[in-house]
Amino acid sequence: MHRLTFLVAFLVLAGAAHAADDATLWQAAYALDKPGKGEEAEAVLLKGGAAAYDVLVKLARVSGEERALALAAGIRACPMFAMHMMSMGGQMGQSRLPEKTSKLALKLLVQSPELRQRAEASAEPFDRALALLAADGVPDALPGAVERLAREKEPWLVLWAESFVQCTVMRQGAKAASLGESLKSLSERARTLREEKTCQEPAQVDARWVEMLAAGTANARGWSRSNDELRVTARAGPGESLEVAPGCAVALYEAVAERGRYLPELLMPVATGQWIAMGSRQAAGARAVKDLERYPEDERNRLAAKLVNAGFTVPVKVTFKVEHAFVQEAELEAAARQGHPQAKATILQTVFCRDTGGGSGVNLLGFVKGREAADTAYQLGRQCPRARADATAALVRLKDRRAVELLGPALENPGLGWEALHQALMESLTPQVATRLRALVEKKAPGAAEAVRLLKAAQVMKD
Repeated sequence: MHRLTFLVAFLVLAGAAHAADDATLWQAAYALDKPGKGEEAEAVLLKGGAAAYDVLVKLARVSGEERALALAAGIRACPMFAMHMMSMGGQMGQSRLPEKTSKLALKLLVQSPELRQRAEASAEPFDRALALLAADGVPDALPGAVERLAREKEPWLVLWAESFVQCTVMRQGAKAASLGESLKSLSERARTLREEKTCQEPAQVDARWVEMLAAGTANARGWSRSNDELRVTARAGPGESLEVAPGCAVALYEAVAERGRYLPELLMPVATGQWIAMGSRQAAGARAVKDLERYPEDERNRLAAKLVNAGFTVPVKVTFKVEHAFVQEAELEAAARQGHPQAKATILQTVFCRDTGGGSGVNLLGFVKGREAADTAYQLGRQCPRARADATAALVRLKDRRAVELLGPALENPGLGWEALHQALMESLTPQVATRLRALVEKKAPGAAEAVRLLKAAQVMKD
C-alpha cells in the first residue's frame, strides 16, 4: 500500500511539473512580441526542445499553414510566398506573433537534428514542410529532404515542395547538381498532380468545383502564365486548388452562373490576354460583356474599361474622375477609345502634371529667380491640383502677384503641400497676399482662418 501511495504521489507531482513547464512555454510564446520581453522569451523557448516546438507550431498555424510557412521562410523571392508576404504590408501596428512563432519554430528545427528528424516523420504535412525549409538552412541536408519528399503522399505538400525546391535552385544554382534524380522525381510527381488539378477543356468541368464556387466556399484568385499558357487559379483552402485553362474558363463560369454566382475573375484574364487564342478570348470577353450589369457596382466601371481596352464593345460609357486620373489610367484609356469629350484634355493634363504630388520639388521653384521659374510654377498651379499648394508656395516666395489668384484653391485643398505653403507664408508674406488672406477669412473660405491664426500666432500678421 505504501508503494502504491508513493507511485500515485510521484505521478501527481510529475504531472504538475509538466503542466507548470507547459504553462511557462505558452507564456514565453505569447511574450515574443512584447516590448522588452522578446529576447528572454526566445531564450526560454530555445531551451524547451520538442515541447517548445509544439507550442510554437500550434500558434503559428492559427494564421493559416501556407502563411505560416511564408512567414518562417522570410524574404525569399519565391512565388508560393509572394501573396502572403505582400499581405504583411497591411499589418503595421498589429501583432507580429505569427511571424515570430513561425520563425522560431524553424530556428529550433535548424538547430536540432533530432527535432528535424521528428518533424520529417510527423503525421502532420505542415511539420514535414517546415522540415524542408529547415533542411535548406543546414549544410548538405537538402538532398536527403528532397529524396524523402519524392515519396510524399500529401498532394499539396508535393506541389508546394517542388515549387520551393525549384525556387531554391534558381536562387542558388550550385545546389542543383546535388539534388540530381531526387529533384527530377519530385518534379515528375508534381507535374502529374498539376495535370490532375487542371481543367483544360469544357468536358473536364468538375461538378464538385462548380458547387464550391457557387456556394462561395471556393473563389477564383489570380492567374499565372508560363510561356503562352494561362492558368486562372481557383482555391478552396490549403491543398484545394484548381488551375483553369482558357478552354475551360467559360464553361466553368457558365456552370457557376447557372447557380446564381458570377465570377468575372474566371473570364477577365482570358478576355484581356492578347496572346491567348482568339476563340477563347472572344468567348470569355463576350460572356463578360453580357454579364457586366450583374457584377458588383463598385467593380463594374473598372471591368468595363479593361474589356474596352482589350477590344470589346461594351453597352456602357466608361467614366473617370479627373482628380483621380493618376490612378485610373485604364479607365482614362477606355474613355478615350470610346470618344469621351473630356478624355483628351484630361490625358494632356495628366501627362503635364505627372510626378507633381508631394515631394516633387515644385515648391523649390521659389528659390529659382527669374520669369521662367515663376511661369512654370503658375502653370503647374493652374493645371495640377496636387501641385497647387507647392506651386503657390513658390509664387509667394518669388513675390509674384499670381500667388493671390491661386491662394484660395491652394488653401482649400493643400494635400501634402500644406507645410511648404505655410512656411512660405511665414517667410515671404507680402501685403497683397495678407489682404487676400483676410478677404478669404471674411468669405469663410476653407483653410484661410487656420492660416491666418498661425501667422498671427507667429506675429507675422497683425490684427
